[in-house]
Amino acid sequence: HDDRLSLGTVKVFIDGSLGSGTAWMEPEDGPLGMHPDELREVAKFCLENGFQLAVHAIGRHAVRVAIDVMEEVRPHVPTPYRATLPVWRIEHAEFVDQSDVRRAAVVGILLSVQPLHLMMDAELLKEQHPEHLTAAFPWLDFTEGGVPLAIGSDGPVTPCAPFQSISVACGSERRELFGVHDAPLSLHALARDVALHAHTLGGAVASLGKLGSGMLTVGQHADFIVLDDDPLGCHQDRLGKIKVIETWIGGNRAFPK
Repeated sequence: HDDRLSLGTVKVFIDGSLGSGTAWMEPEDGPLGMHPDELREVAKFCLENGFQLAVHAIGRHAVRVAIDVMEEVRPHVPTPYRATLPVWRIEHAEFVDQSDVRRAAVVGILLSVQPLHLMMDAELLKEQHPEHLTAAFPWLDFTEGGVPLAIGSDGPVTPCAPFQSISVACGSERRELFGVHDAPLSLHALARDVALHAHTLGGAVASLGKLGSGMLTVGQHADFIVLDDDPLGCHQDRLGKIKVIETWIGGNRAFPK
C-alpha cells in the first residue's frame, strides 16, 4: 500500500466509558476491563516482540494502573522524538491526577486525547461526577508536565473533525465546564500551535510514524492540505469552521479530483 499501512500496535481496554458508568475512577470500582495482571502479561509480550502498547483508560484509577504496569515492565524510555523503541501510549486519559502526569513524563508515555469527548461528557461530568472535575481533561497539565501529547478524533464515536477538535482544545469549553464564566483565562486551553503540533506531529509519533513524518520536511511524503483560513491567526469563533480546499497525498492532489 505504498508504504502507508503498518501494523505494530496491541490495544487493550482497562475500563469502559463515563457515559456507560464503566470508567474506573476509584480502586474499589474495578477492574472494569482487563485485569492488571493480564495487562502486565500483554505489556511483557509487547516489550519482547517490539510492539507498541496502547491502553484504553478513561477513569483516573484506570490511568494510574496503566502507568503502574508500563512503569514496571518498561521503566524508562527517552522522549518519543528520540526513542528507537515504539512509544507506549494511553488512549483518552480523561481523568489524570498531577502526580500521575509526572510519572507518565518520566516513563515516556504518550497521552492520546480527543477534545470532542469533553463536549460529549461535560453535562454528565457536572451532574454525576463533580468530585472529579479538577482531574478532568487536564491537557495543559500534560504539556507543561513534559508528556508528549497526541490529539485525535476517536471516530466513529466522535466525528472526524480536526478543526472542531482544535477549537475545543484551544477554547473556553473547559471554563464553561467549571462554571467560571468570568475567569480571565480558559482553564486548560492549549495554545493553537501546541494543539496543531499534537494533531500533526503528535499524531504521527503516536501512530508509529517514521522520524519526521507529520511535518513538511525534505524526504517526507508531500502530504498536506490547503485551507480557507489560517488556524493560527483566525478569530476563535472561526477556528472550528475552517474548510479544506485541497488535499494532497504523496505530492498528488486527492481532493478535489
